[in-house]
Amino acid sequence: CERYPLRVCDGTTQKCRHKFVFEAVPGVDVGVAFLFLFISGMALSAGIGGGGLYVPLLMLVLGFSVREATALSQACLAGGATTNLLYTMRQQHPSQPKPAIDYDLVLVMGPNLLIG
Repeated sequence: CERYPLRVCDGTTQKCRHKFVFEAVPGVDVGVAFLFLFISGMALSAGIGGGGLYVPLLMLVLGFSVREATALSQACLAGGATTNLLYTMRQQHPSQPKPAIDYDLVLVMGPNLLIG
C-alpha cells in the first residue's frame, strides 16, 4: 500500500486500510495528539473551532483521505464545542450575579439558527 506506515494491507479483504491507533508507529500518533490538544486550546480560546486546521493536519501528517479527515475533524469539533459549553456553563458574569450565558438569547436565537 502507498503511504505504508500509515496505511496497511488488510489480510482478509486484500485492501488498503488506515492503520489502527498505535499499531505501527506510535510516536506519530502521540505527537499529533499533543499537537491537536494545543491547536484545540488555541482555536477554541480564539473562538474559531479549529476545523480548518484539523483537516490538513490529519491528511498530511496521519495520511487520512479527505473523507476520513473531514469526519474526524467534525468529531474533534463536537468534542471541543461540548467541552467549551460545559466550561462556560459554570462561569459567572463578571459584573453581575448571573450566568455568563444569556439563556433568554439562546431561547430566541437557537430555533432560528436551526431553521436556517
